Amino acid sequence: MDIMTANFTSSLCPETPIEGRHLAELANLMAAEWGESELRDLDLAMALHIPPNRISHFRHAKTSYRAANTPRKGKARHDIPMVHPHQAILIRLLMRHPKYARLVKRPSNTEVWDIIAPFLPGSGPVRSAFTAGRDQPVQKKGFAPVFGRAAISSYKMLPGDLSTSGETSLTVIRLQMVIMSRFADIFRDCFKRYAANHMFSGDRKNPLYESTTQDWTILRERDSLTGWMNEPLLQAFWAEVHEKWEEWFNQEYLSVCRREALSRNLDPEEVFVQGNWLNKSPVTDEEYLHKDPGSRPITGARNDAFATFRLQAGITSSEMFWVLGVQVKAVYRYRSRGKIRIEAPTSILLRYFMSNLNDLNYFLEQPPSGTWLLQKIMGIDPAFKQSQLSPLFGSTKLSSYNFAAETHSCPHFARRLASIFARELPHEPQIYWQIRECVEDEVRARGLDVKTFWEEGRWNG
Repeated sequence: MDIMTANFTSSLCPETPIEGRHLAELANLMAAEWGESELRDLDLAMALHIPPNRISHFRHAKTSYRAANTPRKGKARHDIPMVHPHQAILIRLLMRHPKYARLVKRPSNTEVWDIIAPFLPGSGPVRSAFTAGRDQPVQKKGFAPVFGRAAISSYKMLPGDLSTSGETSLTVIRLQMVIMSRFADIFRDCFKRYAANHMFSGDRKNPLYESTTQDWTILRERDSLTGWMNEPLLQAFWAEVHEKWEEWFNQEYLSVCRREALSRNLDPEEVFVQGNWLNKSPVTDEEYLHKDPGSRPITGARNDAFATFRLQAGITSSEMFWVLGVQVKAVYRYRSRGKIRIEAPTSILLRYFMSNLNDLNYFLEQPPSGTWLLQKIMGIDPAFKQSQLSPLFGSTKLSSYNFAAETHSCPHFARRLASIFARELPHEPQIYWQIRECVEDEVRARGLDVKTFWEEGRWNG
């Protein structure tokens, strides 16, 4: 093994316990896999299941083994930043297999514009009172309003230089992810049906006509995937896809935008043209109660919409912040403003998810139960014991019995790693052994004996 290979291997398999300093290397590996020049703290928080406001603190954390075995000088143990075993295992796994982070790729504004432009209000046959009776060309200024922004922002989001990505907030990116994911599902379903009914047997073996992509990026392959279709078939295919795209966009997505406009006492069709979403007036109790339930204003104080969303969706705070594309300080700012409406993009996204909770599956996987995990693991490794379940996911032997109980949901410490295991198992049967290898490497790095660890399930000796 040459020096370069040895250094690369040692960086992916650190011989010392995982600490916060390893986060920078993980971020670089994930960015290379994800196709992003830079990962935000919000992305790392989601990947590691850490509250986003603790990421900067986490970068300076020491291994919990060192903290547990170091005399404390005036600081309580919970005040000392630590990398706990479940976090160390996850970091090791993602350093070796960054694809397992499976964060949703960000579409560019241009990609989204190219697909939704024909369906924007005011394009094609006009539905707006401002342009009644005339056909309108598709104009850029109609782009930003459907994401809760002013019409003039369209030109910042869609600059003339196509080499630039344009200015977009994280919440707007999440709205775009929803649209592209829904459109991808429609495309995928139609493509599978057309391929089953019309593709020649010889073409079925051509890898150009088969996509393994599970997310919205299948839309980037749409031209190559449909390369086998003749012109009449291709036209029929796209006519059906576009019809279904427009139906969903109008009846589902724009319906939420219209309800958001009504919640702000605005004319929806005027908002789609001008993008003037602002209404800074406090929401009175009378106004709130007289609104239709589907178009009631979302404020920072009223019934705490963020807490309600978390509860209904069954997600954690780090998952909520990533899904909504908001920082912790933004949520506190909304709450401090009391009865003032939250910003339109966030309100649209929150309103959309509250009506379409299943679409959270585009962003998150619900973790499996400990019972399911234990059954699958024992099927792979018959020597595996119930008492080893929690140690495998970064906790102690004692908690294994609650973890494996049918009446208990997946514990917080195991949530992210268990979700990765469940997602990857069908097409990556080695996932159990990969996780176990990371566990044992961390055990050795802490100076502990592997055999004793599996017997006693203790991380701190």
